[in-house]
Amino acid sequence: MGRKQDPTPTGLFYANWKAEESISTFNDEWELRWNFNVENLLGVAWHQYSLPGYPASHSCMRLQEKDARYLYDWADQWVLTDKDKVLVKGTPVIVFGSYNFDAPKPWLQLIENPKALDITEDEMKNQTERFLKEILAEQENRAAKA
Repeated sequence: MGRKQDPTPTGLFYANWKAEESISTFNDEWELRWNFNVENLLGVAWHQYSLPGYPASHSCMRLQEKDARYLYDWADQWVLTDKDKVLVKGTPVIVFGSYNFDAPKPWLQLIENPKALDITEDEMKNQTERFLKEILAEQENRAAKA
């Protein structure tokens, strides 16, 4: 996730465009494999990139290659009617949570408690329920227009 000064935005997004390889808009030396953009105007995406052990991106969601490739193949892109108008939104993406940069690294708890980072069913329901009506409406729109 994003570093302290460039946090990853949270909320409901939709996958829009993707590229097997793209170059970062922040640094042209960064090659991003299996890049799938979810916030077009801010350039927020998930993609493969090194995982240094703490949130270090410029607001993107870094993934291991196998995970980035899986999501790249699995998710749907948006459908545009022209350069700027979205006819059908892509796969819904809910980003939630925050990282406490002042606390000990949470994954160090895994040695004593292998389930320390698990997300409960109740938490998933709490995070998704508020977006469900919009997501279902967008799915109906995709089915009708795609």
